[in-house]
Amino acid sequence: MSRLRRLENTEKIFYITYCLNRGQASFIEPGYQLLAQSIATARERRDFRLSAFVFMPDHWHALIRPRPGDSIGRILPTIKVTFTFRQKRSIDLTLRRLKLGWQPRFWDSFIRSVGVFHAKADYIHQNPVRRGLARQAEEGPWSSIHSCGAAGPVVLSVDHEALPLDSQARL
Repeated sequence: MSRLRRLENTEKIFYITYCLNRGQASFIEPGYQLLAQSIATARERRDFRLSAFVFMPDHWHALIRPRPGDSIGRILPTIKVTFTFRQKRSIDLTLRRLKLGWQPRFWDSFIRSVGVFHAKADYIHQNPVRRGLARQAEEGPWSSIHSCGAAGPVVLSVDHEALPLDSQARL
């Protein structure tokens, strides 16, 4: 059996995808709210930077930069545990009955250049359009596009990275 290895203690920006278990119920409105609250709580505890995100019915994407000395492998379980704990104690019975479960692993890659950062952020924001959930990225309410100047409610604030202007610049 292969052993998954992740970069530890790095200040790289990571593109992540975290999925619900296959065949499980999809997120519903209270689940999206709970996920946003869980990420906000994890940010307070682990002090990471969140540059972009989108919540989809069966997964979510984000651009995350761990603080020095932390790792993506410790941040995402914090979000998962917080979400699961709050879901079990939710006053919303529909949300409690769904028992949304996460796949044991998540997918991650680190961002190597400014151009890749912008491409991943665009991919994240366009995901609802590609999946047929919205005609325009701005219509998706559970996205960081609203923190980037698009009209709509900001459900979770993001950190704006100070990046070089050169799209080829290494990160």
